[in-house]
Amino acid sequence: MRRLLPFFIIAIVFIGLSCNQNDSTDDAAQSTAVTIQQQLKEQVNKYPDSILLRETLIQNYRDSGNYDSAIAEAKNTIAKDTTNGALWDDLFWLYYEDQDTANAIESLEKATSLTPDPKYYITLGSVYAQTKNENALVVADKLYSYPTADYKKESLFIRGLYYSSIGEREKAVPFFDQSLEIDYTYFDAYREESICLYNMGKYEEALKKLQKAVSIKSDFSVAYYWMGRCYEKLNNKKDAINSYQLALQIDPDYDEAKDALSKLQ
Repeated sequence: MRRLLPFFIIAIVFIGLSCNQNDSTDDAAQSTAVTIQQQLKEQVNKYPDSILLRETLIQNYRDSGNYDSAIAEAKNTIAKDTTNGALWDDLFWLYYEDQDTANAIESLEKATSLTPDPKYYITLGSVYAQTKNENALVVADKLYSYPTADYKKESLFIRGLYYSSIGEREKAVPFFDQSLEIDYTYFDAYREESICLYNMGKYEEALKKLQKAVSIKSDFSVAYYWMGRCYEKLNNKKDAINSYQLALQIDPDYDEAKDALSKLQ
């Protein structure tokens, strides 16, 4: 996922901003965030042509969960440079994280039209696939025959994701397998193929894929969560609990794993 400028860049862009980092209460933290945003806006007004300052303000809004303001400022930034594909990509992620899929796709389509960067196509193809949009296959074809680099594994993954999303899971599995044949560390493919197999009722096969994934990446929390789901279906409560606990050791904020574990204990 593309990230906007990290919050710490504020200290680099303008040293004069001040905030009390020792406040421990939520009210104090919120007050500090508002103060920083006000100071950032003042800097943007003072230097309206600075994309760096605008991106920093957007990131601050984003970090505080204020997506309406982040999106509005992103649009203002784009108005300063409408042909910058990276800015449209930033807007895509804001819409996507705010669960506005239609505007997210429109923004990323604009980014790819301005900057035919394969990383934009990979994201666009994946979102098309997740939303059952057959344009995913068009993007997959483009990536498969990309002239300057090899994106075959991503192309195959997008095809698998699309067919899985529309319920043609038997057709999806071979594409995930082919993707993993190209790159056995392609963990997105492990995840999606395992979910696909789970939804087909093939719990043992899904487990084998997930066990392979965690043997390569021991901190793969999503894999442990789905292992727990598979063990539950196989009436193996002990291993299900253990899998959910492992997922939470890696990611204590994994809500789905928390809920699943609480139902078993």
